Amino acid sequence: MDGPPGVRLTAAVGRTGRGTLWRATREVDHDRIVRFIDPRFSDGRFRQALTALRGRASGRMLAIREDGWSDGQYYVEYAVDPSWRTLEERLAALPDWWDRLALLDQVCAALDHWRHGPVRPLGITAREIVIIDDQPWLAPCPPTTVASPCDLFGLDVTVVETLAPELIRGTPFDDQAQDAYALATLVAQAMACPRTRLAADDDEHRIEAQARGVLLRSTVDGSAVPATMHGSPQVERLFRTIRHYRHSRPDVRPRDASELRDAIAAAIDPVTLIGGIADGDAAIRIVDAALAREPERTDLRLLRCELAWDQLDLVAGSPADDRVDRLTRDLKVLFGQNVLTDPLWHKRLAHLHLRRDDHRAAANAFHAAAAADPSDLDALVGYARSWLALGERGYAHQTAVEANRRIDRMVRNQLLTPGEADQWRTRFVPFTP
Repeated sequence: MDGPPGVRLTAAVGRTGRGTLWRATREVDHDRIVRFIDPRFSDGRFRQALTALRGRASGRMLAIREDGWSDGQYYVEYAVDPSWRTLEERLAALPDWWDRLALLDQVCAALDHWRHGPVRPLGITAREIVIIDDQPWLAPCPPTTVASPCDLFGLDVTVVETLAPELIRGTPFDDQAQDAYALATLVAQAMACPRTRLAADDDEHRIEAQARGVLLRSTVDGSAVPATMHGSPQVERLFRTIRHYRHSRPDVRPRDASELRDAIAAAIDPVTLIGGIADGDAAIRIVDAALAREPERTDLRLLRCELAWDQLDLVAGSPADDRVDRLTRDLKVLFGQNVLTDPLWHKRLAHLHLRRDDHRAAANAFHAAAAADPSDLDALVGYARSWLALGERGYAHQTAVEANRRIDRMVRNQLLTPGEADQWRTRFVPFTP
């Protein structure tokens, strides 16, 4: 297929309810998106609406650079940053459903920006939303007139699912109701909600099912959410909200994205997610993503430390070294902010230093643990061993002397039995000349 003058088409993005999108190049690779619209739908009303759209650019909408006729079809040319990816592509690259939800939350946040423009309804699909620098942008296009459900034949099922049932039936209610339906459908698709099994998987049956609003089921059963989380109040709320936005009666649907955003935020709260996920690595990824969004949250950093410590001995090689390094950095940050009150973390930091053969840093951490909890004789053992590893036997001996003083004091205060005291004294014998 030939592109507009001066533009080279490179790959088809796919069909939408408003034409077919192509990747294209004018000045540098992939700096353009071109939309081709069938002549049947590019009538005078459409072109007039397109002129109005070009004159009223809105936030987070791609700029229209050219439009006109090419190769027997009407085209719309958008300028775009070459790094762009469609929302469809970005979602496909995210293996975890909570990361996909976080991306859809950004799409919800962009809804108000898009509604400042003249496009009614917006025509939201995963192909017409593009992601640039982790932000969603819309490739705007006026709606085309659907004279018959047959005009929708040939659309991918994911596009058909975003079309409000009343639009297919020819009884559109209002523009915002259609936007709400499409937005919640993107969320349901990101959650891998199941489709209804049709008598025949063809255009006619798909369109008929969508006209009844039953093509995509907004149910947690069969979705990407693990069964262990199906009863979570946050997950139940999310799916209840999706069904609200996709209600068969358009007058029932919310008109803005606030309710959906609140439900998404609750569902992807890291504490909520981790409570229902048994995979430790997945739990760490959840907190990683949350900290990337909110790096100042010390509670999340502490949670990551706890998860990483539990997983520390389950990995080996470079991944283990990377985890030790990051856990060490996190602990230093938390100690610097006076967040860690449990002396146990001093000892854990010491053991991390030992895994890196940094005995001097380990000695400092063991000393901090012993100072924070004078009854922690195990910290003194680690302190003495660190000095011994550094060749400082004198300091190791001084530590053993101090340990025996503490043992005697703990016996007097009935914190140790005589038998327990003897066991501890035995552990300090190797540090005595």
